[in-house]
Amino acid sequence: MVSFLLVIIFTVPFGAYAAEVETVMPRASDYLMSYTSYICHMGSGELQIWFRVTGVDDWADIGVLSIYLYESVDQNNWTWVKTFQHTEYPEMLDHDSGHHMGYVTYQGKLGRYYRAYVSVWAGSETDGDIRYIWTPVEYASPFA
Repeated sequence: MVSFLLVIIFTVPFGAYAAEVETVMPRASDYLMSYTSYICHMGSGELQIWFRVTGVDDWADIGVLSIYLYESVDQNNWTWVKTFQHTEYPEMLDHDSGHHMGYVTYQGKLGRYYRAYVSVWAGSETDGDIRYIWTPVEYASPFA
């Protein structure tokens, strides 16, 4: 009986049932797998607006097309203070790649709040996908 049980144990694949469970993360679109953006304060009012864009494949262009930065003293009233365009900041886009990560820098004012409206892109000159996201609010602190 023990021999029979050992034969059964060693002939049945251990992962047979575990293979049935698979976690599938939904992708953002046919072009974009995921994307995110946030602001990081570096101290003395200096801000870095970070972004990360991952495509479902390699694309002619992937990254960020534009960043609109807004400033507030009370988090209720926001004023546009700066636009970053990929034509002026070529580091915002990568080419022939499936992933791009980077940042642009802005010298903010101490004691102010900042948020950005970011347009992410993956595709080619004739076809692709653009998505728009807001960053979380960040406070320009004198300390990093």
